[in-house]
Amino acid sequence: MKISNKKMIIIQLIIFTAVIVAIAGFTIHKMVFPCRRSYSNIDGAVKLAVADNVDIVLRHLVNPESEYTILFSHGNYEDLGTLQDFMEEYRQHGFSILAWDYRGYGLSGGKPSEAAVCSDIRKVFSYMTDEQGIAPERIILHGRSVGSGPSCDLASEVSCGGLIVESGFMSIFSTKLPWVGLWGDMFVNINKISEVQCPKLFIHGKQDRVVPFKHALEMYNKAIEPKYKLWLDSSGHNDIMYYYQDSFWDAISEFADKLSTEKD
Repeated sequence: MKISNKKMIIIQLIIFTAVIVAIAGFTIHKMVFPCRRSYSNIDGAVKLAVADNVDIVLRHLVNPESEYTILFSHGNYEDLGTLQDFMEEYRQHGFSILAWDYRGYGLSGGKPSEAAVCSDIRKVFSYMTDEQGIAPERIILHGRSVGSGPSCDLASEVSCGGLIVESGFMSIFSTKLPWVGLWGDMFVNINKISEVQCPKLFIHGKQDRVVPFKHALEMYNKAIEPKYKLWLDSSGHNDIMYYYQDSFWDAISEFADKLSTEKD
């Protein structure tokens, strides 16, 4: 059966698109979890069993006067070693904070994946509520960059005090491709954010070249109330704390104050 030129062109376009998507998907997946280990030992490290023969490492800094505890999920090039100053700043601003290393990061065992981190953050959350006795409504989830994935996923299914999405994305693929939810896509936050019932704070730099600002706008617009935003005119993906440190901490403190007011 002879195939017309028009049909042949369509077939070639489909094949070409499929190849591009496959190559992009493989490349992006390799970039999502490069794994990092910046430390060999860290004060206050706690091991948490998350699977057979797999432990992940947590670090919990307590501020006795804090009303809220932050559950922080870091970016893909961070680990507990690089977060030490950041965690201490959180404590100095009146919060307790627990951060964790994904599988394959720092001293955490195993290999990272979307399924693994979404499963593991639930175990971390249960550790905080069941073993540390922290009320769910006193926990604020904070996900930075790739950490927005497990944070949005958890917030869409559990009751918690609030959610902070810092430099977050609609999905992994959509940071490089014009589509969301293709086969193999990861952390499709845009489909989960509308299911998040707790108050939300979105923080994003308008000059972000890694996760373009439109991702924050789409996420914010799809989120239900109550929701708040901090858009930073001159900031990129990794320099918010360099250029807008005061604005960053002020926004988080004001967000926590609003949570307290809403509870009253």
